[in-house]
Amino acid sequence: MKLTKMTLAIAFMAIAFASCKQQPEAPVTEETTTTEVVEETAAPVAVDTKVLVGSWTQPNPINDKEVQGFELKEDGTATSINMATLKTNKWWVDGDKLFLEQESIGNGTSAVDTVSYQFEVVDGTTLNLVNGESKDSFTKK
Repeated sequence: MKLTKMTLAIAFMAIAFASCKQQPEAPVTEETTTTEVVEETAAPVAVDTKVLVGSWTQPNPINDKEVQGFELKEDGTATSINMATLKTNKWWVDGDKLFLEQESIGNGTSAVDTVSYQFEVVDGTTLNLVNGESKDSFTKK
């Protein structure tokens, strides 16, 4: 009888230990559906540069009886209008930007710089230029 009790005790302990043993979890299969997000980007709008050709002016902030600005010529050259210290030499468009090559003349020195502007032509008569915080509006003559 002692042997039977001992055998039962050992069997019971073996079962207890076996049940406490870490069993690997069965792999969980989860079905997922992939949703593809497609962002639509507007294709660059081709700009008819002919709408930019002409004289563009704005009121002179120093003298309200005068205007100032620039003339954009068909061949890519440009001239300033009533701006003796800022000479505009060339212009071109690349994508959505208008580039003006300008020469700053003053105090016996000069410096040539190319400035790029985000631009918008409204109704063929108003040209809005934005360069960082600087925003200017010109009217076509």
